[in-house]
Amino acid sequence: MKRFRLTDNFYLDEFVCPGIYSQYGSRSVYFLDARIVTGMQFIREQIGKPIHINNWWDGGPLDERGLREFKTKTGAKFSQHKFGRAVDSNIVGTSVKDYFEFVMSHEKYLIENQLITTIENISFTKTWLHCDCRYTGLDHILIVNP
Repeated sequence: MKRFRLTDNFYLDEFVCPGIYSQYGSRSVYFLDARIVTGMQFIREQIGKPIHINNWWDGGPLDERGLREFKTKTGAKFSQHKFGRAVDSNIVGTSVKDYFEFVMSHEKYLIENQLITTIENISFTKTWLHCDCRYTGLDHILIVNP
């Protein structure tokens, strides 16, 4: 199986679970909402540190932090992950609180471009930040409790 680069800093496998990737390869990109990829690339460029989503390609344990198969037991039945609109991630050397504050400090740009519209309350997700680009119709980032 070949690895496919999506952006300057991300590979496709970082956004896709292994089951979908093994079945569709580079065509897995068709199941991703480009806005979440663009949003994560924007954060990566602005913050200047690596962002960890999935790491299964390199033998790591993280494999459902981006696009998930519908049959998975992970997350909600209609999770934004299953529609390719969400990622759970952390930034190397950065606390989840600082990551959250960084996203909120760029809220205007992220909302205007619909790159990140929703994040989860970090009091529930202490080791990662959930970001998604679902349509909310709001002029601010929606903070939800999982």
